[in-house]
Amino acid sequence: MSISPRARRYVLSPVAFVLSALIFGTAVASAAGSWTPLPQSVCYSDGSWFTSTNVRTVHSGNSAIKLKVSQAPGGGLAFYVKNYNTGNRIGSIVYSPPINTPLLCGSAPAGTDFVNVFKETEAGKKPYYWNGSEYY
Repeated sequence: MSISPRARRYVLSPVAFVLSALIFGTAVASAAGSWTPLPQSVCYSDGSWFTSTNVRTVHSGNSAIKLKVSQAPGGGLAFYVKNYNTGNRIGSIVYSPPINTPLLCGSAPAGTDFVNVFKETEAGKKPYYWNGSEYY
């Protein structure tokens, strides 16, 4: 017994629907941002800005870029992100302390490449290192 082309279309439609739901659901889940650990970083002792060479890409569905500092340098931390391709600052400068509190740095469309820029707010106060995590 053969299935007519019209009947085959109705049989394949539920399969196509299920497959498209799986593909769409996976794409939405992978678009969500996540907290990424930032390895220990060192500020310049003279308080000048340091620009990271580690290029990151915004993945978050809502395009938010957040910073959570778990240990700030002795003089506090000033931090912002800038667009890797244009050099323009994204959002505003955030300051730490506070510790372990998410700070909204800014937002950018998913797919935007950016780098972190930071300095010790009050220069010359040891320790010069800091660490935390970043959401993007």
